[in-house]
Amino acid sequence: MHYSEEFISTIEGYKEATKEASMEAIQLTTGSFDMFRKALCTANLSIVHVDIFGEVHHHGTMANNHYYFMFPNTGSTLNFCGLDMLEQHIIVSDNTRNISALTHQNYSGIAVSIEKNLLHQYIGISTLDICQEVSLKQIMFPQTIQIKSQLLSYISTLFRHAVPLKKSCVSKDVCDQVGILLSQLIQPLTELESFKERAFSTRQNILLRSLEYIEQHTPHPITIAELCVASFCSVRTLEYTFKNLLGISPKRCITVYRLHQIRKALLQKGTHKIGPLLDTYGIVNAGRFSQDYFTLFGEYPKDTIN
Repeated sequence: MHYSEEFISTIEGYKEATKEASMEAIQLTTGSFDMFRKALCTANLSIVHVDIFGEVHHHGTMANNHYYFMFPNTGSTLNFCGLDMLEQHIIVSDNTRNISALTHQNYSGIAVSIEKNLLHQYIGISTLDICQEVSLKQIMFPQTIQIKSQLLSYISTLFRHAVPLKKSCVSKDVCDQVGILLSQLIQPLTELESFKERAFSTRQNILLRSLEYIEQHTPHPITIAELCVASFCSVRTLEYTFKNLLGISPKRCITVYRLHQIRKALLQKGTHKIGPLLDTYGIVNAGRFSQDYFTLFGEYPKDTIN
């Protein structure tokens, strides 16, 4: 079992650290981006603790054949598929659904990724459809709440004694213990006759369609009217959706996404001039662009190149 920890100060570093999930991520908070991440990983299990000091929006589909369990810490909120998830919630996702997740300012939490077949073995079934948002407060399974506490306590102990976990025999014990606790955590849900995946809300669908359109049409200029047509909604509904789920307007989202794309281009080797990029993205006010870039990333475009 491999242990690692790192302090990340750019959104690009964050994407690299989480590339196994293959999710698009954009920084929404202005200024510098900071995150501390520590992880314990094997071939079929990974346990990650993150502290993110800034708002980040993720969207897309998970890459590999794993289940992803997310547990916000006390006082942290994760907006997952249009719902504000707190410490009393369990969040599960996999590679069969397109998701949207927003980590709010100063987010802290645990993420556990486990290979699907391995979890199926622990539960004793061949297939499982568990990808839904589950509120323990609503479902009221006392044993599930207790098991979740045991799981997080066990993970906390693992991180306190990370070095000895490099032994292969210990790694197998860790996989076994985490797999058992995860299976016990969701077992009551699989026994419910009404257990079905919760459908995405209308707002969530609007947001995902909008983000897909923005991705596909950058660097071409995008109007709000075009975004409404692509998302099958009115301007008012579009504005409400973005403000409610991301905390920013659609126009601001387009601007932020374009800034991220330009930053990505500036970081590529061989890029020495900013002017051609501004022409490509239809930016006419270089001074305003430079200030917006600094406000979001905490540095000017020329600093990125250097």
